[in-house]
Amino acid sequence: MKLNSIERAFMNNPVRAAHQHHREAAWFKRLAGGDLSGQHVLEVGCGQGVGAEVILDRLGAANVTAFDLDEATRLALKNRPELDQIRLQTEQKNIDIAYYKSQTKPQIDLVGSYGDIGLAGTPSSVVSSTTGQPLGANVLSRFKGGYFQALNNLFTQDYKTYQFGIHFSFPWRNRTAEGNLGRSLAEARQLDARQRQLVETVQVDVRNALQAVVASAQRLEAAKAAEAASLAQYNGEQERYRAGLSTNFVVLQRLTDLSVAKGNTVRALTDYNKALADLQRVTGMTLVSNNVQVSSPAGGDK
Repeated sequence: MKLNSIERAFMNNPVRAAHQHHREAAWFKRLAGGDLSGQHVLEVGCGQGVGAEVILDRLGAANVTAFDLDEATRLALKNRPELDQIRLQTEQKNIDIAYYKSQTKPQIDLVGSYGDIGLAGTPSSVVSSTTGQPLGANVLSRFKGGYFQALNNLFTQDYKTYQFGIHFSFPWRNRTAEGNLGRSLAEARQLDARQRQLVETVQVDVRNALQAVVASAQRLEAAKAAEAASLAQYNGEQERYRAGLSTNFVVLQRLTDLSVAKGNTVRALTDYNKALADLQRVTGMTLVSNNVQVSSPAGGDK
């Protein structure tokens, strides 16, 4: 059951935690039929984990596997890679939408430029046919020289130019931009629908996985009880055989039943571990649960 904010605040608070430690521990003990020393306990709907602490500290359980539907759903929505992928696709599509919207609007640009000229060189020595003087005779002295004279003319900034202006563009029926915008909006709606569908699928997967864990845990407890009963029947049949009240066939039949019960227990334990692994998969916690860390490559994005 998914709790709302008021129910969650009522269930997860220091007052109820203290009540669980001092009063509910006795109720747990009566429900469990005594201590749980050395046993593995499954708790579904653990909330903040106070009940798990009580089971470990007050009932002596060896370990507790605790799950909470709200927390498991939150972890799944946070860790599932397909959700991260669709979020990135949505962000990219939003960038495209903003760009194509800008393409359909008028644009005003303020433009400006600044230039400076540094010029120098060797005047031409060719004699003019009309004046009889070299063509470079009238060149000013500040333009005569080499590389360093050109640098000097450049840094004095006597021949600089300025240019300012406003550039205005108005997209008159920019059908290309309008078409791209419409396509991006449609794709964004599709991504949103896919994301909602994927979120619902993840929530269903988490619920089904939790139910599978609970069912497999119950089957495991039933298999253990059946194994204990088969063992008791086998021991009792051996005592009857020693007393002459039974036969080899019946004793072997009880031993066969005990072997079958042990096989069912192993099978139930395997199913339980598979259900736990599947729950870790749907919540995206497989690597974390097995203490596996994947490091980013050197120089890569964190």
